[in-house]
Amino acid sequence: MKKVKKAKDTWGKLRNGFMIINLMYFMWLIGKGRFKEFYMIWNIILCWIPFELSLFFLRNNSRKKGSSKFLLISCAVLWVLFLPNCFYIITDFIHISGNSYMVINPNYKPYTTANESMYFFSDNITIWYDFLSISLGVFIGLSLGVLSLYIIQNLIEKKYNKVFSWITVIAISFTSGYAIYLGRFLRWNSWDLILNPINIINMFIHHINTKSLKFAMIFGTLNFVVYILVYILISVSKYISNES
Repeated sequence: MKKVKKAKDTWGKLRNGFMIINLMYFMWLIGKGRFKEFYMIWNIILCWIPFELSLFFLRNNSRKKGSSKFLLISCAVLWVLFLPNCFYIITDFIHISGNSYMVINPNYKPYTTANESMYFFSDNITIWYDFLSISLGVFIGLSLGVLSLYIIQNLIEKKYNKVFSWITVIAISFTSGYAIYLGRFLRWNSWDLILNPINIINMFIHHINTKSLKFAMIFGTLNFVVYILVYILISVSKYISNES
């Protein structure tokens, strides 16, 4: 029971920390008048849904009398539907792809002894504000998603076994990769599957092709690698904590 209470306290503190970071980020966007990045506020709110659901499963697992099976299944479905938003947020970097962060040096002359580079970084502070605004939002949203998946993996490992928990992680990573394709190119939303399931399923089947599967593989791999890196960091942190 002490371990369970300690885990709940740890995740509770982490949740509060993320709330403070979120508030500071939102204040940054509003205070700096970053109106063109206000969509990041909505994207991060969507990322909070699977994180809160994973904490709900964590609390439910520690209770003597758990929630009803219907509620648990409903929350599990919502978690699967909304988790891809946390990985989808990576693609928001496309909104700064038009910024010229590297500029051609007009004084550059090839094959000379002058120590000059062909390119140099732009000192336009506005585009670096763009970079900072997007990067912070992506980091927050992605962190919420990865930690949510970490919680779920641990719960699955305790209920079943380690192998099945990793199969789940891999499946979720690549399913989210395909969901990113559906969201970015077909403009689907997580709630579309609830509001118009038949149409969405038909479109899903129709758009399974080489291009979409390659995209799913690329982003599925990225999702999985990011998760592995965070998993290693958490494992090392636990090891250091136990050693001390």
